[in-house]
Amino acid sequence: MSRRPSQRPPEASADGSPDLFRDGRVYTSGEIGRILGYRNYQVIEEWTNKGWLKEAFRTPGGDRRYHGSDLNEFLRTYPGVRPQP
Repeated sequence: MSRRPSQRPPEASADGSPDLFRDGRVYTSGEIGRILGYRNYQVIEEWTNKGWLKEAFRTPGGDRRYHGSDLNEFLRTYPGVRPQP
């Protein structure tokens, strides 16, 4: 089941889950979407636009990139955002 881009991540709380993303790696919006089970990567960009997820940098073509450590922090802050089976 895919979440709609307008869905807000749940309120913050720590749950002690293991990290899904490698700290030293940089990810694309599409990679993040696939790992978390979203069909549309635009939900990742929407979270970034709203300030919920920190963007690392943009490529010369304007594509967004995200650090694994920032993604793990995002998942700790919003524990309801988890991979879909």
